[in-house]
Amino acid sequence: MAKLRHRGALFGALLALLGPSFALAATNLLEAYQQALRNDADFGAAAAERDAGLEEANKGRAGLLPTVSVSGTETRNSTDQRSLTVLGMRGTTYDYTSSSYGISLRQPLYRPYNWAGYLQGQARASYAEATYEAARQDLIVRLAGAYLDALLGQDTLALTQAQRQAYAEQLVQAERLFAGGEGTVTDINDAKARRDSAVAQELEAANNLEVARRALERIIGQEPGTLATLMADKPVPQGPQPNDLNQWVEWARSGNPTVQAQRHGLESARQDVAKAGAEHKPTLDLIASRSKSDSENNVSINTRYDTRAVGVQLNVPLFAGGYVSANVRQAEAGQRKVEQQLESATRKAVLDARQYFLGVNTGVAQINAYRQAVTSAEAALESTRKGFQAGIRTSVDILNAQQQLFAAKRDLARSRYGYIVNWVRLKAAVGGLGDDDVTHLNSWLDVNRAN
Repeated sequence: MAKLRHRGALFGALLALLGPSFALAATNLLEAYQQALRNDADFGAAAAERDAGLEEANKGRAGLLPTVSVSGTETRNSTDQRSLTVLGMRGTTYDYTSSSYGISLRQPLYRPYNWAGYLQGQARASYAEATYEAARQDLIVRLAGAYLDALLGQDTLALTQAQRQAYAEQLVQAERLFAGGEGTVTDINDAKARRDSAVAQELEAANNLEVARRALERIIGQEPGTLATLMADKPVPQGPQPNDLNQWVEWARSGNPTVQAQRHGLESARQDVAKAGAEHKPTLDLIASRSKSDSENNVSINTRYDTRAVGVQLNVPLFAGGYVSANVRQAEAGQRKVEQQLESATRKAVLDARQYFLGVNTGVAQINAYRQAVTSAEAALESTRKGFQAGIRTSVDILNAQQQLFAAKRDLARSRYGYIVNWVRLKAAVGGLGDDDVTHLNSWLDVNRAN
């Protein structure tokens, strides 16, 4: 048993050395999305808020439906009666049980306040649905951003490690040449300085990767494990379809879920004004009741009553000390506030649509340009190495060419992930981001290749 524990400890230490990418199963974007739907706290709160908001429709409808109540009492009574007669004071004691039972119904016939409450309930339920949809699309945006940040962190770490290794090899070569009388101390110092700088960059990249992974963990609620990486030929850069900015702006005005939520919020505010003004108006209700009583008091002992009543009740408010007028003005101010919030949300949606539309188009050009830059930098590095062998280039030239190549690869990685993020945010800005888009993005990942 001790040996088994010892082996288990060794295996655990080995897994720790190899890192979480070996210890845990790979996670692709679609799996991460399913985990986020279950575990993301912000989305869970939005779902609960939606469920609560949907009940506003039922609460509003209740004001139009009849109310029924039942009441009943049963009491044991003991009454001592004393009265003056010609024979003097005489008394009688009554011991009896009295009871009373009734049922009543009230059906609103004309209640402007209740009707406004019904319309407001519908608007609030729609607001809850729109807010939930905004939270669902925001979850996709946050998840995609966190996942891609983690992938970028992995790529950046790999590039800095390769850069450090290349500089270390160049340092070894410079030292060997110097020992043979062909190099200079300057070459050694330059290579050493760049290697040391690359070590510092590697540490920073490792820290950034850890932060990115923890950000992803916060969304999916568990350790992400290894991540499926982006295929080398993905994404295929192309502009938005249709490539018409005005069309995307119009879609943002009409389809953005936050804008839709604010429109429903404005309707709710209008009904607040209607409810406040309705307190000036009369109400009319249909009422019906039936009651039974037995020995209700000491003059009706052993007497039973069965009463039925049907009628209408009119209530006309006359004066409430200025409260109703103040309430109306307050509701109108609230409506103006929501109008401004709607305008702000619309402007933001339009701005987002413009920004991410341009971002997608810019990303297309950047990806193509940086891919060509990587190809050119690789060719330049190869030419510099050959020139060094021919004696027409220095080791510093090689270091510069290597640095240029690593910078081009880093910029290419950023442009690829930035293009995807802008694409996701553009669709969210117009309210068109859905589960199919997550599946589409997931198809760009190589599930057989993970870091």
